[in-house]
Amino acid sequence: MKRLAIFVAGGESDRSCLRAAHALAERAGAHLDVVYPHFGRAKAMMAAATTRQPRVDVGAVDQSIARRIYNEVLGGAANARWLGIEGAMDDAIRSLGLTYDLTVVERLDEDQSGQVRAFNTALFETGAPVLVTPPDLEGGLGTVAAVIWNGSRQSARAMRSSIPLLGMFERICLFTNSENSQADPHDAVEYLGFHGIRPEVRHYDGSGLTARGRGRAIIQAARSVDAGLIVMGAFGDNHLDALFGLGRTTRKLATAAPVPLLLQS
Repeated sequence: MKRLAIFVAGGESDRSCLRAAHALAERAGAHLDVVYPHFGRAKAMMAAATTRQPRVDVGAVDQSIARRIYNEVLGGAANARWLGIEGAMDDAIRSLGLTYDLTVVERLDEDQSGQVRAFNTALFETGAPVLVTPPDLEGGLGTVAAVIWNGSRQSARAMRSSIPLLGMFERICLFTNSENSQADPHDAVEYLGFHGIRPEVRHYDGSGLTARGRGRAIIQAARSVDAGLIVMGAFGDNHLDALFGLGRTTRKLATAAPVPLLLQS
């Protein structure tokens, strides 16, 4: 991965997301574009006057706040640049995200309609993986990555997309659900081996659990090995402002993962 993008809205929570994105770019030897989509003042006022749900995620925050946070976190970074563009967040991701290897977004709450729209656009409309970062990330990415394998097309795409990143970790743990007979890790281990990656095969117990319960089990499994990155296939459909189109396990991880989460639909 050589070209990464993070789309920011100008809030204080951008700090942690910027740090995580830059740490990843540094490890990968990649360039990071920090993109701030915004409406001009006239368009922002018009949007607020003509709709019950104005796109406040890109119109209500002064660009100077977003730029100040960027300067404080990444000022002087040779491999990062600031891009302020006019428009809505989801439109910017839809048009620019097609030419990045990875899009970074902040971890979601289920009631954040603007951020959910941006997340869904990045996940389902760019063709590239999405890295979801927690708002309180500290200590960098660590040395361990957890790859969740269930034998599906989505998990295969996520694993392939993560190859450039997995080589940056000292230890890779390949987790499968012990009750899933389709999740034989043999082929995944062989595939990773051809890329010089030798994962440890581990299992988490998903028996008798709901989909959200399996999401909690995955989080616990990642914690058990001190993983600093989780790689997982994403299930669901793009429902614009709603997370309800996501599979319930995917939704649980997207809203609760304590470490950066790489998703691929």
